[in-house]
Amino acid sequence: MAKNASKGRSRRRRKATTKAAERKLYTLTDVSEATGISMPTLLRYKKNYQDRIPSVGHGRTQRYPEAAFDVVRQIKRENMQKRGGARRGAGASDSEGYLPLTEIARRAGISYPTARKYAAEHASELDTKGAGRRRRYAPGTADLFQKVRAESRRGGRRQAAAGGGRKARVQDPVLARRIKELERSQAEISRQLHSIIQTLKKPLQVTIEPR
Repeated sequence: MAKNASKGRSRRRRKATTKAAERKLYTLTDVSEATGISMPTLLRYKKNYQDRIPSVGHGRTQRYPEAAFDVVRQIKRENMQKRGGARRGAGASDSEGYLPLTEIARRAGISYPTARKYAAEHASELDTKGAGRRRRYAPGTADLFQKVRAESRRGGRRQAAAGGGRKARVQDPVLARRIKELERSQAEISRQLHSIIQTLKKPLQVTIEPR
């Protein structure tokens, strides 16, 4: 009987150990170490998917069963698939065929800051939809930006080749008119100065009248 009682106690201990193992709970740090998912990411999962992740307790005393490991791994896979889809579709157009400025810049072969500059300078010429960060551009915008860039390069080469005393052509009509006015004023001043100099070069004649 003593032997049977000892066996019974051993079975009960093993059963109790198994139940304890089943009841074993882990901290969020343990989950992070077991799954290789960073704490900031797990905290975000905890906030956004709290109804999916099994747990016990609340706040600092909240603990997680081993089943939570597979759940957070699955959430990570789902999020990676979403991000992957977003990256693959980042350059794709929306349902109306309009594109974000980043994709316009890529197609035009220019940097994003340059694309923003062109978009601001030629806003009245562009076919766009939306506003702010949701603004989208017609695909033909890339061709326009390529043309603007080519013209800018040619203009830069012409100006560099002119060099020396050759004057660059001014495109702004108001500025051009102002420059012409200044040139005429300068010419008039030069003429008057020349006249004064010629007068000073003449001999000084003094007439003394008798009293």
